[in-house]
Amino acid sequence: MERKLFGVSLIYPYLCGQLDAMTTAKEIIAHMESLHNEEQRRVLMGFFKTGPGEYGEGDEFLGLKVPQTRSVVNAVWKDLPLSEVPELLMNRWHEVRLCGLLVLVAKFEKLATKRLENDEKAIHGRDEIVTMYLQYAEQANNWDLVDLSVHKILGHWLLLPSKLGRSESQKDGAAG
Repeated sequence: MERKLFGVSLIYPYLCGQLDAMTTAKEIIAHMESLHNEEQRRVLMGFFKTGPGEYGEGDEFLGLKVPQTRSVVNAVWKDLPLSEVPELLMNRWHEVRLCGLLVLVAKFEKLATKRLENDEKAIHGRDEIVTMYLQYAEQANNWDLVDLSVHKILGHWLLLPSKLGRSESQKDGAAG
């Protein structure tokens, strides 16, 4: 019998081993689709107002709870290449897009520590994440996707050194 806590499966230790090996968006999507929960899907579709004329019209859910999505993110974000994230962000499933956004958050936070604040490689990495976030911003098409990501990426980025939006002469250190 599967044990649950607050309605969430407690098979995380089992999943960690399975998820640790996932390094492609396709593998992550297949895994998340395998966790589909029809009952929870109906609840989420009502909560997020996905009916005709409602603010979340057309948004599709697998029926995963946020802790399940966070478990996937925690297991894969370090090894998932940034180049795989757009496939998550462009996915039809709300929870998969959330996973992609939370992967960006985790990668950004790793590069935004005080120790790496002025590190050139970290600055480049943060700028790359911000560029991707802005490029796929339309995919954050519901309030929770925005609430769980924008302040942790764009808000934090505004307070850190960056090379984005500077002229070439400024990037080279010349007055301009």
